[in-house]
Amino acid sequence: MDAEKVNVYTLFAASLIMLGVTLLTHDIAISIVIAAIAFPAIRSLIKNYRNRN
Repeated sequence: MDAEKVNVYTLFAASLIMLGVTLLTHDIAISIVIAAIAFPAIRSLIKNYRNRN
């Protein structure tokens, strides 16, 4: 169940990045690329945060 929480948090953070970039640039393709690049970094940050608590 802990892995499911990490996946939900990761997807939520990636979707917020996509939304922010889309609102700034008005281009969905750029936001998808940036979210795909940021996805592994977000995942590792959330895992480190969850392991710390």
